[in-house]
Amino acid sequence: MIILIPIEIKVREFLPKMILIGELLKIKKKVTIYFYRGRSFLRLVKKMKDVIFFDKSLSETKIGFHKEILKKNFIISLDEEGPIYNWDQLTRKARLPKKIISKVSRIFLWGDYEKKFLTKKVKILASGHPKYDLLKKRYFNKIFLKETNYIKRYFNNYIFVSSSFMQDVEGGHENYLRYLKKAYKGKSRKKNYDQFLKYQKNDNENYMELIKLTVGLAKKYPNKTIVFRPHPSQDEDIVRSKFPKKFKNLKIIRKFQITPWINLCDIFIHAHCTTSYEAAILNKKIITLIKNKNTEHKYNSLKFKLGKYFDSADKCLNFFETKNELHKYHLPKKYIWNNDANDLASKKIRNYIEDEFKYLKPELNFDKKLLIRDNKNYMWPLASKVKNFFLKNNYLKYFDNFFELPADWFLDRDYKKKKFDKFNLNEINNFLNCILNKKTVNKLKINKISDEIIEFKKN
Repeated sequence: MIILIPIEIKVREFLPKMILIGELLKIKKKVTIYFYRGRSFLRLVKKMKDVIFFDKSLSETKIGFHKEILKKNFIISLDEEGPIYNWDQLTRKARLPKKIISKVSRIFLWGDYEKKFLTKKVKILASGHPKYDLLKKRYFNKIFLKETNYIKRYFNNYIFVSSSFMQDVEGGHENYLRYLKKAYKGKSRKKNYDQFLKYQKNDNENYMELIKLTVGLAKKYPNKTIVFRPHPSQDEDIVRSKFPKKFKNLKIIRKFQITPWINLCDIFIHAHCTTSYEAAILNKKIITLIKNKNTEHKYNSLKFKLGKYFDSADKCLNFFETKNELHKYHLPKKYIWNNDANDLASKKIRNYIEDEFKYLKPELNFDKKLLIRDNKNYMWPLASKVKNFFLKNNYLKYFDNFFELPADWFLDRDYKKKKFDKFNLNEINNFLNCILNKKTVNKLKINKISDEIIEFKKN
């Protein structure tokens, strides 16, 4: 059995996918897993047959790519961008292309509630998400020991504010919108795109209100640490510039995965962030601040149920003054299948794969010449830097008016690098030694094919 697992944003995806890989390595048959960054992996493959491609999303922008995969292989998918009910119409149509979803072997859902947004023709399975497996006691204390000790030492007794906004994105908001317009172009999408722009304008009000609340809390409670965490796509320096520097108790930080920060906070505050699901599972006191409800997230009624809701920073600050008690909120299983202490999404996915694909005789061979050339390609980073210079100085859009540049060119290189730079073999080995028993580990062979490809083999 051969399984391909891509990764895009390390701070969000690495640990959940390593949990999944650890579980897949328990499959009784021989199994080989390729964990890789970017689509360039498939360019290095000479021959591939009966391989299981576990994609992080489906999309209109990948229709040709997926059609090619499906000729001789299988696709299964678990979307990283949140449950379907959290998407606006533009995103929903773009990420669930009819030409592909009916042909994939299985679409894994975060919970049963998402089923109402898909037709009966689509093969689905409510599995939950491996990132919620990380919250189980069997994993949490082992995986996040270092982070927990660090946070306890430097950030004890803090209020945690989580950003989920696309404002202040790496590379600039204008370039991000140009990327979206090019990626999801077409007359049928214009109405949805125009609606999306309106939602973005409205959501900027929510962003500024969340900043206002954060600053207000820092001012009102000088002896309390307030931690504001930018979204992975946001430029940390630009976000930091939105806050006054005079408050020493106000910290803008994106260090570590978000999970240990949520676990140790006194109060969790958000606008429409799916990390509120983790906060609910971890029994945190939650505040939801949404000034303008008419945004792309308006279809997700769950965001108003997980926490004390306020429509202004002033009302929230007044609530703190009254010293009313915040309550903890339960997350129903229909939204997140693996929300309890026992059920594991990674195990449910493994059971499906082991049963569904047990008779495959897969084959995958690399083009050795291309692989060597790829590892020695020094020109690509230089060309990428030049492109990024034009992007950051707003020259690229003028070239685009004449040459119709690819959508991906309008994503900032630094943003892509922050998403994921390269694999660290020691980090991977340490993680697997942490979650697997010695018998399983001893059967493993882990090879670093390149900075962007790791091979796991279990006989």
